[in-house]
Amino acid sequence: GKRKLLYVLMLKALYGMMVASILYYKKFRKDIESIGFKVNPYDSCVANRTVNGKQHTVTWHVDDVKSSYVDPKVNDDFHAWCEKMYGDDDIGHVTVTRGHRHDYLAMILDYSSPGILKVDMKYYIDNMMKDFAYKIEGTTTQPWTEKLLKIDKTAPRLDNERKAVFHTFVMKAMFLSKRGRPDINPAIAFLSSRVKEPNEGDWNKLIRVLKFLKCTRDDVLTLKADNSQTLIWFVDAAFTVHHD
Repeated sequence: GKRKLLYVLMLKALYGMMVASILYYKKFRKDIESIGFKVNPYDSCVANRTVNGKQHTVTWHVDDVKSSYVDPKVNDDFHAWCEKMYGDDDIGHVTVTRGHRHDYLAMILDYSSPGILKVDMKYYIDNMMKDFAYKIEGTTTQPWTEKLLKIDKTAPRLDNERKAVFHTFVMKAMFLSKRGRPDINPAIAFLSSRVKEPNEGDWNKLIRVLKFLKCTRDDVLTLKADNSQTLIWFVDAAFTVHHD
């Protein structure tokens, strides 16, 4: 009646295993460094090199790579290099998309307006609403209230089913907030500290965030820069303040 386990020794990394991603990262980084790229010391998935006096930038998430350069031919040459290095009839070839709009990691990156980047995640929000198994009634123009950081210790804890849903959708919202919807960051920062033992109060706070996203579904993050070269930083830090 005891459960039996089978241990195997892999000769090659299997797709989906953590070690496979690590090995791929090490190989890809070594390969691009061999053609002159230097990895950004602050973001290890961004690399730059200088081509004809101008900066060529590549960013990547696992095997999704974005190449940016003022001359399209340099991007074409980089694609050709990637195809030579990694393309194969058995495992597939390197595909490429070009233009001012790119569907990348659940974001529509829109460069249509000169000097402006729009990060459109409307279809990601639509999928969140579709996948949420409970009815979301109404909308709200505020993602939280003054009670956001207050924990009602008398509220019943969630059952295992809703606890799993709570954890899943807090993490989905975190993915969203770190890319295209920073306006929900405060609420999600708090709710992510409640995934271990969430209660009815936490559930209601998550529902409020979803109602807000439903109301503001068409809001799109717009980024642009001026020539002032003035950096402004806002920093707030706290430690060991949550029960989780």
